[in-house]
Amino acid sequence: FIKSLSTLFYISSVILGFFVVLNFNRTKIIESLFIALLLATNFHLLKYSTLIMSEIALVVCNMIFLFLFLKNEAKWKDSILPDWKLILLAFIGMLAFHIKTLAFPIIGAAFLYFIFRKKIKLAFGFLIWSFLFFLPYFLRNKIVGVGGGYLDELLKVNPYRPELGDLDLAGFLSRIETNFFRYIGKEIPYGLLSFPEVSSNVFPPTSHLIAGFGITFIILLGWNSLKGYRDFFLFYVIGTFTILLAWPEVWFGIRFMLSLIPILLILLGFGIIYLTQLTSNYFKFNRSFLSVPIIGILLALNFGWVQKNPLELPTIRFLRAYSKADYPPAFKNYLEVAKWSKFNLPNSAPVACRKPGIFHMFYDGPALGYPQVPDQNEFIQLIEQNKTDYIVIDQLGYSSTARFVVPVVRDNPELFSIIYQTNKPETYLVQYLGGN
Repeated sequence: FIKSLSTLFYISSVILGFFVVLNFNRTKIIESLFIALLLATNFHLLKYSTLIMSEIALVVCNMIFLFLFLKNEAKWKDSILPDWKLILLAFIGMLAFHIKTLAFPIIGAAFLYFIFRKKIKLAFGFLIWSFLFFLPYFLRNKIVGVGGGYLDELLKVNPYRPELGDLDLAGFLSRIETNFFRYIGKEIPYGLLSFPEVSSNVFPPTSHLIAGFGITFIILLGWNSLKGYRDFFLFYVIGTFTILLAWPEVWFGIRFMLSLIPILLILLGFGIIYLTQLTSNYFKFNRSFLSVPIIGILLALNFGWVQKNPLELPTIRFLRAYSKADYPPAFKNYLEVAKWSKFNLPNSAPVACRKPGIFHMFYDGPALGYPQVPDQNEFIQLIEQNKTDYIVIDQLGYSSTARFVVPVVRDNPELFSIIYQTNKPETYLVQYLGGN
């Protein structure tokens, strides 16, 4: 059901994207449709539309927010008591914020837009309602002891290694520089078009940097061509990338900028239309004769119809083949341990592991994350406190298992016993004997 819900969110986002584009491009429905198809065939939006993760929920909230804002902004009077549509806008914005802190820039963009339009009362009315929708869940988190999420970890050298402490100024500036070239040379070409993925631990190749700067330039042309709301889009995009530039380098990948991909694709489409408009004015022909084929070529690239190696690139043909493939060996063995545990462990025995949500789906019993502390005595105290008698040692590729679990099991053979082991890549189910 949840996977189907993600797909519904994706479809809704595409439909909303079409009407957002049509809002600026009313005389060219075919161009609006083709830009919406860029959203519909984007590799990453399609991929996340089948996953049980929060990214697509954030995308649809942002698109609903954008649609409501563009459709109604001109009708709102400068009043401290806004109408119900602005209250709904505040609710959707804060819902997006509760899904991911990264949604904050879209709320800030609307507030600043009202300020710059000298609708001061409206701006603070929107802010007050946003705060009222923020408060209940914030108080709930305080009561149950939930921290501030990403905000608490932003200034850490490495959120996964808190012992390294906080960033100094030099480290923060170095992070901004690293992230700038990463997003220009990796995430933007790979996220918007069918460029090959670049490994997270290498500097972007020259071809990707040139493509990234070129795509960014066309996006800026598209932004500049908007007849209205340029400052709103500017506040939103710059606000989001300001956060992403401060992002810890270990948080790499498209999913952190996924909510921005529909906006960037829309602006990219407007940039292509702007360039074709200049060309058509010079050569005296209808711009659609050029803009539609160009966007059509991008669609063909998204499908993987024209590349020599579409199964090695972010294309729909790759997604189709990937969906038919078996689990990767490490995950397959991880799930094998979960299935074995279901039939061989005592009822309701807690199991500590790296991916407790996935493990639980195949185990049916309680699963929780193992303690991520470097001190072995503290690790043992915490598993005793949680009454955890079983621990999974996986090879899923996450460093925490090797850093926190393996040393404890290796250095304390009298406390741990391997009760199940898979074939290569070996995944182990270990029983803790100290509590017995």
